[in-house]
Amino acid sequence: MASAQDQQDHFDRLPDAILLVIFNKLHDGQSLCRSKAVCKRFGSIIPQISTISVAIPRRNINDGILVKNKESKVSSDQDSKPADGKPQKTLLKRVINSVVLRPLQLLARFVLRKSSDASSCSCDDEFSLHSPNEILKGFDEIRSLSLELPGHGSDIGSSDGGVLLKWNAKFGSELKSCVILGATSCEESDNSAEDAAPDSNFSDEDLKLRVVWTISCLIAASSRHHLLQKLVPEHRLLENAAITDAGKQGRIRMVKEEIEELRSSTEANEEAAAERSRVPALRMKMWHVPELELQGSGRVMKGATLVVIRPVGEKKRAEKDGELVMGAFGDGGEEEKVLGEAVRKMMKKKKTCTLEMNSF
Repeated sequence: MASAQDQQDHFDRLPDAILLVIFNKLHDGQSLCRSKAVCKRFGSIIPQISTISVAIPRRNINDGILVKNKESKVSSDQDSKPADGKPQKTLLKRVINSVVLRPLQLLARFVLRKSSDASSCSCDDEFSLHSPNEILKGFDEIRSLSLELPGHGSDIGSSDGGVLLKWNAKFGSELKSCVILGATSCEESDNSAEDAAPDSNFSDEDLKLRVVWTISCLIAASSRHHLLQKLVPEHRLLENAAITDAGKQGRIRMVKEEIEELRSSTEANEEAAAERSRVPALRMKMWHVPELELQGSGRVMKGATLVVIRPVGEKKRAEKDGELVMGAFGDGGEEEKVLGEAVRKMMKKKKTCTLEMNSF
């Protein structure tokens, strides 16, 4: 027969302060929501945590919508074929569809979605149906927040031989800088030679493709900034925030000073864009290498392009281009080593292309 000591709940012996330290190390939002429902004591302690990370899964869609989408896709594919049956889709069209339209539509639905159920955060259904504000309802002392948005299936951004696209953006009340690294392919190298092709000018198609990449990254970044714009007024203690996606294609990160700037701007101007934050007029500086050999990582990038973006008329640069680029992809891991080697080699190229873009 078990003694009374064996039957005792040892958690009851821990003071609330120790439990709060334990829960603060858990981070995962889904686990915290489930723990919150275990007992009243946990339910009163967990809302006091200061650090939380939330992965937002793809929203469940009913079968009727899926069938309709499939029928629309079949119809669209048939319309895009000429009489001889050969598809007319080009790389540029596929990139526009996968990188610009689909992410923007998903983020627009995500931002505009309204829940008919005002229940508090509970488990998987809450994560799949509600916005970040609804998921984080009741967590009143968050200081550090990390959000991960769902990926987009076959979208570009993987380095498994397909098109590579990575970006990192910094914001205050609006965009401060953005670094983009793209390549038409990134594959294992079959030789140890230096760059196989000399620097060359962009062809018209190459330049159009890079502009599409740039616009798509800016739209994604401004949409994520808009999510934070909605979160900041509800979480007055927030000091550090980051939003990335499941495919790790892009990331925005804001520290205390930038969040305070965003909060002040939001309070001064209550009318916000419906889908994303406004992108100011920008100046873009591009480095391009037709074939970039990366001896350190044993890979080769084709059509490698590095883009540094800053607002036009920037009064004071907190970081030089080199510092900004080297800090953009430096979180460790094998992929970051490849990206770091690529940007170091490309920054040594003196030939660049400069473009300007109007606000949108």
